Amino acid sequence: MSPVRLLESRLGGWAIASRQPVIVVSLILVGIAASGTRFLEFSADNRIYLNEDNPQLLAFDAFEDKYGQSDNVLFVLVPPDHNATSALALEATTWLTEQSWTVPYVTRVDSLTNFPHTTAHGDDILVRELIDVADSGDAERRARIREIALAEPSLAGRLIARDGGVSGVHGRVGGVVTEPRPPQTRACATDALGSSPDRFAQGVLP
Repeated sequence: MSPVRLLESRLGGWAIASRQPVIVVSLILVGIAASGTRFLEFSADNRIYLNEDNPQLLAFDAFEDKYGQSDNVLFVLVPPDHNATSALALEATTWLTEQSWTVPYVTRVDSLTNFPHTTAHGDDILVRELIDVADSGDAERRARIREIALAEPSLAGRLIARDGGVSGVHGRVGGVVTEPRPPQTRACATDALGSSPDRFAQGVLP
């Protein structure tokens, strides 16, 4: 018998003979290892892959300090009925569009609500926001909004799914960076949803 086989045989025999202590010790070790999972966290900051003294990172930070930082945040609205132009979904989109302006350093917010829709009446050209607060209660108007949004290249596949099932609110975050650096955009965006009405949190907003 080879030395490896002999070692396997002895270890296997010992583990079977002492199975109860082995099981207890194994459970203890698993519990100790699992206790470290509370320290795990997700970060969208790509700086975690580089050392603080990395020359490319330092150059990039200096560039942002001088010319400004640019980031993006996207809120996705997922209605339970898979209809992004329902009365509740449009109301939630309007609320979330306004709420997105509370994210620090946000410079622009785009959504179905404030999308500039152009119509022509004779020689007159009228530009207005696609969604008005009063539109959510009008089924005919909602159907028209859906038709316009799905036919608009700037919206379909971007701020509304091509099947009209979900929609999004996009915020552009930027500005000159000061010290200390502003908090993570993800955390600020999460805080912006903290005051969402229950009817949105349970029915539309994920």
